[in-house]
Amino acid sequence: MEKSGGGAYWKNFFSDLLTGTFKSLFTYCAGGLALGMSAVYVLYRFFMEPAGWNAFLQWTAVLLSMAWYGAWGLFHGLAAGAVSAVERKLSEMVDGLHGLLDLLSREVLGRFPKLDNRIPREDLERKFDEIGKSYLDELRLKRGPMGLLCRIVFATILKSLKFFFLDEVAEKLKGKTAGAVTPADIESALRRAGAEMVLSPILDNFLLLKIFNYAFMIVTFGIPFGILWKF
Repeated sequence: MEKSGGGAYWKNFFSDLLTGTFKSLFTYCAGGLALGMSAVYVLYRFFMEPAGWNAFLQWTAVLLSMAWYGAWGLFHGLAAGAVSAVERKLSEMVDGLHGLLDLLSREVLGRFPKLDNRIPREDLERKFDEIGKSYLDELRLKRGPMGLLCRIVFATILKSLKFFFLDEVAEKLKGKTAGAVTPADIESALRRAGAEMVLSPILDNFLLLKIFNYAFMIVTFGIPFGILWKF
C-alpha cells in the first residue's frame, strides 16, 4: 500500500466510522433511556406505591429517579454504542491493517542501512513512534469529540502494530549478523504472520470494555433499589 493510498483508505475508514457511530449511538442511547425509564416504573410500581407514601413524597422520588436513570441510561447507552461501532469497524479492517503494517515497517526499516541483532529495540520503537505520529498528523482528523475518538482508535491500532512489529523484528534478527537479513525478509515475515494477530488483542480489549460497562450499569441501576429496599 502506498502512503497516499493508505491515507485515503484510513480517511474513508474514519468517515464511515463517524457515520456508523452516530447511528449506533442513537440506537443505544434510546435503548439506555428506555431501560432507565423502565427501572423508574418498576421502582414506583413495586416499591413506592406499596409503601403508601403521600403524593408529594412519591412524585419527588419519581422525579429524582427519572433524573438518575435518565442520566445513567444515556451514559451507558453512549458507552455501549461507541464500543459496539468501533468494534464492528475494527473487525472489517484486516486489509487496511495489512497495508498500514507494510507501510510503517518499510518506513522504519528504511532508516537502518544494515540490519543485525545489535540494533537497540529502543531505536526501532522510537522510529516507529515518530513515523506513526507523522502518519496520524497527515490524516488531518477532525477536532471535537468524534475526532478525539478517531485519534484514540488509531493510536490504539498503532500501539498494537508497534509491539507486533518489534517482536517480529527481534525474532527475525536473533543471532544474525549485519547483512544476513534484509528489510524484504522482515516484511515477508510480517505478512506471513498476518494482521489478524494484531487485531485479536484489540478486540479482546473492547470485550473487556463491554463487560465493564454492563457491570457498572448493574451497580448504577441497582443503587436506588438498594436504598428503597433498606429504608
